[in-house]
Amino acid sequence: MSGRRFASMFAILLLAAAPALADEAFSGMVRVPGGTFLMGCSPGDAACYDNEQPAHRVTVNAFWMDARLATHTQYEKAMGTYFSRFADCPNCPADSVSWHDAQSYCEKAGKRLPTEAEWEFAARGGTTAARYGDLDTVAWYKNNAGGKTHPVGEKQPNAYGLYDMLGNVWEWCADWWDETYYASSPAENPTGPGAGTYRVWRGGTWETGPWIVRASYRGRGSPVGRDDLGGVRCVRDADAPPPVGLVRLPGGTFAMGCSPGDAECYDDEKPAHEVTVSPFWLDATAVTQAAFQAMMGANPSHFSGCPTCPVDSVTWDEARSYCEKSGKRLPTEAEWEFAARGGKTAARYGDLDAIAWCAENSDNKTHPVGQKKPNGYGLYDMLGNVWEWCADWYDERYYASSPAVNPKGPSSGKRRVLRGDSWRTPAAATRASDRFWDSPDVRYYSFGFRCARD
Repeated sequence: MSGRRFASMFAILLLAAAPALADEAFSGMVRVPGGTFLMGCSPGDAACYDNEQPAHRVTVNAFWMDARLATHTQYEKAMGTYFSRFADCPNCPADSVSWHDAQSYCEKAGKRLPTEAEWEFAARGGTTAARYGDLDTVAWYKNNAGGKTHPVGEKQPNAYGLYDMLGNVWEWCADWWDETYYASSPAENPTGPGAGTYRVWRGGTWETGPWIVRASYRGRGSPVGRDDLGGVRCVRDADAPPPVGLVRLPGGTFAMGCSPGDAECYDDEKPAHEVTVSPFWLDATAVTQAAFQAMMGANPSHFSGCPTCPVDSVTWDEARSYCEKSGKRLPTEAEWEFAARGGKTAARYGDLDAIAWCAENSDNKTHPVGQKKPNGYGLYDMLGNVWEWCADWYDERYYASSPAVNPKGPSSGKRRVLRGDSWRTPAAATRASDRFWDSPDVRYYSFGFRCARD
């Protein structure tokens, strides 16, 4: 162990006897970054209708959005038995949902319906074209659906990791309908007219032709009607408590290791080197004591009695076992650092006191997850609170010969990698590139984890 992180490691075998409630799982939500985009008729799109014009620049704030449409199974669990034309497909999107039903479903989940502007911003996935990919690849529509809905997530997602934004079923939006609204729409976070007769729905369906299945197409429906084409997907404000679930990381190429201008780096953080990681999903927060208790039947935490605090005193083997039981895995060290940086190159993704619990502000204990600000990917506590186990074996010289694409660490070793620092790490050492290690069977009261998925 290195004294540099005040980490004289001794095993703590304390098991907490008090039971804790499991976190209520959200269907995976994706953090949509927000920004300014051209709303309405896409450049060069000859299929546009008058109500899609004029195209106009709109800015929306960041928000969370369900990665997938609500399924029959999810909808019935929340709302009870209901009529559905395609009820024999549990993983197909809920259909025959009225606007009022959709609003109620989202509210019961602690969410809301998206505004029309949020929906279109999300559907475009950062593109300006009429669709975010080849239509047969991204959507179920009249030409390929065979006269029915299909299980959510079978088509390719857009760049934000959102599935079925086009086709399958219409998606209700919060806004009242007005075909001339675009002529006077506010430029920032428009929420639609103050009143109306119809509500907006978007995206097209399994029954609609290709001229409708476009990011800018606007549909309308009676808010009380239960048309078999209507479905639901929910959103949450970006500053709401973090969703329990996974965030989709876009993947990409970044400089791994010592950040530019960081004078605190150790030799094992060098050389900085370009690494490419594929897209993956990562838990929005560290695994909590409640979640670990529910899955594993025990809570080993030294700081027990705080269900929403990160589980601590977890060995690498226990962390791996938890992730595998959850249908996930531990992140690689490269994935972890890519995620922690949140798209930035600096040593930290924000002011340290605003984003992390460290020695200077933690009062010598862990704290509930999600109380500090997230990074650019919507991930909480990537620095501080607890160290997080990674899948890799540790080698202090690994960076000198690391593969450039999806490195997985050495093939063998004696110690596993930990990243992110903890509640007892000094501020100067709490950095995105800082590396730590320990034996996979060691239990320590600043060790925790979060899981990833391909």
